[in-house]
Amino acid sequence: MTKQGFLTYLALLLFIAGCSLYSAPEDDIYVTEILEVRILPNDTVQAGDSITFVCIVEDSLYDGFEYLWGFDNSYRTDTNSISIIATHPNGEELQRGSVSVIDEKGEKKGTSTKPERIYYYAQ
Repeated sequence: MTKQGFLTYLALLLFIAGCSLYSAPEDDIYVTEILEVRILPNDTVQAGDSITFVCIVEDSLYDGFEYLWGFDNSYRTDTNSISIIATHPNGEELQRGSVSVIDEKGEKKGTSTKPERIYYYAQ
């Protein structure tokens, strides 16, 4: 093997080894996955009644999450549930909201999930 052939072989070998050692960075956008949002007592209530939303996440035992709730107002909680008084502004029965989960303690501090949409009816 010639010197140039050996150097080409060595360069190729180092390239292949380098590729196998490289791992792409993890996607830091999503800190956990929202599995579902439960609505209690159900998704239809009378205006003025209390309605509770429970956000079920993949890493439910981790205590470093904060929950960002968006309805008529925005709320931030350190538990996975919130109770609000159902309203129907402008006479609209279908109400919309959302929840996102933020990591406030862990390695991915400040990262959040994609917002999960919430719908309920206030009659």
